Amino acid sequence: AHVEGPFMNPRKKGAHELACLRTAPNGLADFDECYGLDNLRDYVAYMTAAPEVNGMLETIPSLVDSCKIGVSLGHSAATHDVARQAHRNGAKMITHLFNAMTCFHHRDPGIVGLLGAAEKEHCFNVDTGGLTTDTYMPQVARSFYGLICDGIHVHPNTVKIAYNSHPAGAILVTDAMGAMGLPDGEYKLGNMSVDVGLQKGMAGCPRAAVIQGTHTLAGSIVTLIECVRNFMEYTQCPLVEALEAASLHPAQMLGIADRKGTLKYGADADIIILTDSLQVESVFVRGELATPETVGR
Repeated sequence: AHVEGPFMNPRKKGAHELACLRTAPNGLADFDECYGLDNLRDYVAYMTAAPEVNGMLETIPSLVDSCKIGVSLGHSAATHDVARQAHRNGAKMITHLFNAMTCFHHRDPGIVGLLGAAEKEHCFNVDTGGLTTDTYMPQVARSFYGLICDGIHVHPNTVKIAYNSHPAGAILVTDAMGAMGLPDGEYKLGNMSVDVGLQKGMAGCPRAAVIQGTHTLAGSIVTLIECVRNFMEYTQCPLVEALEAASLHPAQMLGIADRKGTLKYGADADIIILTDSLQVESVFVRGELATPETVGR
């Protein structure tokens, strides 16, 4: 599972409930109290957290090394320096890039600035005001980053900027709530009421999910194959790259590319058959065709 919260910045909580948010001054003990470390190890693939939350930055290595889970940066107002340190500490993913984080600024690009981070970086010499000639930070792989390609959460041109900066790190995500695929109406997200329908108070009057009585997005209602089609349209990338952003790249981020996100011999036979217009025609799970009779068996 992906656990999103509750170790996040209240200023960037999005649709999460303020009363549920926590800090981690006691390090791993606070995660044990919140989740149970055995639950983290057994059921969680990665979690989203804000690195500036008290205790989080220092706990990332323990989560990665002791609990064997990934850490993704999100719902955060972190400065770029804090984001870089979190990345060096083991956080290798950015949750729904551009959403619920500090906006890019040319002097402090925040988490978004990780898009431009080189795998081997010069150290900046404060005394001389320049780059050193012989000292580098340790080499760290560039971050993966999630993009909600519903045309609402992130502008198409912004998607293209991210893709052009780091194509191999793009991961398409829906961030969908329970109303995905369902008609307009009122739904629940935790204890909150969510309205799904045309949002006349938002630019372009999109069909979206918002917290009732507000214009705050409450996740999305887009499907992943719609994200693939949108990503191709927005970036003009080749079909193979759009498909890899929804298959191979997330598998690489999770460290399971030996069996997921690939059609190589020995991998799990999780296969989607698409039409020429990128509509889902059929789905195979571990080699078995998914039907109403076999799903959930």
